[in-house]
Amino acid sequence: ARAAGRVSCALGAHFAPYLAAVMPPLFEVAARDVGFRLEDAEDAGEADKLQGSPNGVEDQGLDSVVLRIPGVGNKRLSVNTHLIAEKQTVARVLYEMANAMGAALAPCVDDTARALLHMVGLRQSEGVRGASSLALAKTFRAGIMAAAQGARDPASTAAFLQAVMGGVAKAFHDEHMISPKTSHVEALKEMLQSCYETGTERPDGTRGNFVAAPSLDDVTSLLQPLVQEAMESVQRREDTAARFAASDRLDEEDAGVLREAVEDEDELLQQITDAIGAMLKLHGPGFVPAFESVAVPLYGRFMHESCADEDLRRLGVCLFDDAIEFGGETAQHFVEACVPVFVAGVTGTDRLLQQASGYGLAQCAAFAPQALWPALPPVATVMAGVIQAEGSADEDNLGITENAVAFMGNSLAAFPELPAEQRAAAASCWLPMLPMRTDGTMARVQHRKLCDAVASGDAAVCAEGNLPNLARVLAELLLAGRRDGRAGDDEDDEVIADEGILAAARAALGHLNARLPPGALAAASAGLGEPLRAELAPLLAHTAL
Repeated sequence: ARAAGRVSCALGAHFAPYLAAVMPPLFEVAARDVGFRLEDAEDAGEADKLQGSPNGVEDQGLDSVVLRIPGVGNKRLSVNTHLIAEKQTVARVLYEMANAMGAALAPCVDDTARALLHMVGLRQSEGVRGASSLALAKTFRAGIMAAAQGARDPASTAAFLQAVMGGVAKAFHDEHMISPKTSHVEALKEMLQSCYETGTERPDGTRGNFVAAPSLDDVTSLLQPLVQEAMESVQRREDTAARFAASDRLDEEDAGVLREAVEDEDELLQQITDAIGAMLKLHGPGFVPAFESVAVPLYGRFMHESCADEDLRRLGVCLFDDAIEFGGETAQHFVEACVPVFVAGVTGTDRLLQQASGYGLAQCAAFAPQALWPALPPVATVMAGVIQAEGSADEDNLGITENAVAFMGNSLAAFPELPAEQRAAAASCWLPMLPMRTDGTMARVQHRKLCDAVASGDAAVCAEGNLPNLARVLAELLLAGRRDGRAGDDEDDEVIADEGILAAARAALGHLNARLPPGALAAASAGLGEPLRAELAPLLAHTAL
């Protein structure tokens, strides 16, 4: 089984011809009963002999132990531990295959889902439950990808979505152990994200017209138990941290156990937060009322100045980022309270909080500019400081910096009424940092805005002093677009210039060259490297005719 998983990782979609031979044995293991039994033991002597033995008796492949239970008597517990280990291996192999093959798994995707749904409820092994849930997320993605490519009809896709998401949601509701519970939430998050990724990207970077998505009622019904679990996790986390702080007798092993417990809760909270964010992405304004009534009471606490825990603060910031970006007008009233928290995060020292807070400010400028307007001058000053700080272009800082760059681009587009001096200052921060590269979606949004600004003759952007940067950025977009076209099959590649941006960049160069004196743009591009000049030369020659 493990060999099949490794080969599928190497072959990807080309592993499809071997599915008919490989899958039936995996499904057979998944379906087998682990033989769990709890029955009266034969006598007390046997209990004395086998008390606490992990492998007391082997009978027909079952491992057994006889326990003396006070008030109950002697009980024999039997289960096939070898088969449990095999099931966990099968779940991991199916995860690898679905992840590697994607839509090419389509002929087996329903059977794979059924096999995993059978194992995700296995009470005798939290390892099998967690591994099966994560494998279901990858199988779900493969099925949705197949639907996006027309390999599944809408009716079967809707039933598939309901069965898989419903099965994982039930597993989450029934789960008591934190490790598989975290896996169930992570699986739900990934399935919601897979649905979102089937949508068509809009110019503002959001998506719509999804191939498949759970209904608003379905995600709303899931929100309450997720937030309830988050509340309980925060309490467990606080209790664990308090025990750690109060004890002066912890040895290193105990301290390590407590730290690991807090880390486990942190991971669970992160997955819950990301799952709620994915719900906002899918249902936007329609989901905001439920979000506000159920999630805001908890996550609003994380945003309050009394919350000194930066990990919790970051979770709150990330979720309100999503609310502002995807919640439309119904979420704009969050901005007034969020902006001071975002500014404090950007100017703080926690790098993850800096990045999340900067992203939030960029989304305020893009999606709630009128709500941001009263705070715009001091926020713009802070974001300019981020861009101009020493080392801002270093790889370790680039994610934080590019969020500030996006804020400048969004502000230029959203506030044409700003005084010319302020618009010029924003453009001087924005243009030298383009093209953006760390976040493909955000980069494409900014590159579209640049092309629009050039095409419209925006005075701040198209000022004479900006011509060298404009020539450089547009040339880099043309070059990146050709490279993206060659590398587009690699999911790790950030596509920063799609076909629409390439066409817009060519048109922008034409508009710019037509408005300038003859040879001015060619002169501005003279300092560029040979590959960039080569991108521009045909366009400049054509527009000069």
